Amino acid sequence: MNSTYTPNIGLASVDYDPFAAAALARVVPTTEPQREIWLANQLGREASLAYNESISLRFYGLLNTPALQQALQDVARRHEALRATISANGEELHIADEVVLDVGIADHFALSAPEQDAVIAAAKKRAVETPFDVEHGPLFKAEILKLANDDHLLIITAHHIVCDGWSFGVLVRDIAALYAARLSRSPAKLVPAASFGDYALTQNASIGSAENVADEAFWLSQYSGHVPTLDFPTDRSRSARRTFTSRREDYDLDPELLTAVRKAGSRIGASLFS
Repeated sequence: MNSTYTPNIGLASVDYDPFAAAALARVVPTTEPQREIWLANQLGREASLAYNESISLRFYGLLNTPALQQALQDVARRHEALRATISANGEELHIADEVVLDVGIADHFALSAPEQDAVIAAAKKRAVETPFDVEHGPLFKAEILKLANDDHLLIITAHHIVCDGWSFGVLVRDIAALYAARLSRSPAKLVPAASFGDYALTQNASIGSAENVADEAFWLSQYSGHVPTLDFPTDRSRSARRTFTSRREDYDLDPELLTAVRKAGSRIGASLFS
């Protein structure tokens, strides 16, 4: 049902559909990291794009694309975070009861190998250079590129406010299980997913607790005096205006070196990422 509201000043009419948005399963407070990301996201388009995360999965062999589309829909149905959007003030996480993913399939059979490489590069670039609308969503999307009868590329992209690197590992395993279930027409052998909404509520409940106050006091005491400045030597001066221009460099590490780095981290209580 559409209703039209005309203000008394009479300059314009506004079409407003109060039922246009997806039905909400629940509304919970955002977590502190989500509020930090939301605030950074307000700085502008470049700042928002800094939080786009994307992975690509190449499938060789016959692929049942409708089953894969259904599996992607199933994974969004399984994880609350993939059905979430952020309130206008950044304080609430709105978890939709259902989100319909528009998983597009683009056919590039007729292209030569170099042309397909160019299409793939453009699709990956588009995935990370298209900003998400964190208020209206969706914050999770996917696209399938059909390169041959036995060659497909799946590009999955999400905003960091609902997904991180670790999450993608979880999603890939879930997609594989849900795709297999769709092919066999049997229930997926997955334990129920943890509720992000419950996690957010638990985090919010800890604010002001004795443990939280003690943690805060500890870190404030660590930096009660002079705060050291990390001043790396660089080959140029820092720009007066903050930008988000960047470049990525990839290096392959030997397994032995990677193992040694992990062990070094564990000895000082640091993760591989840190």
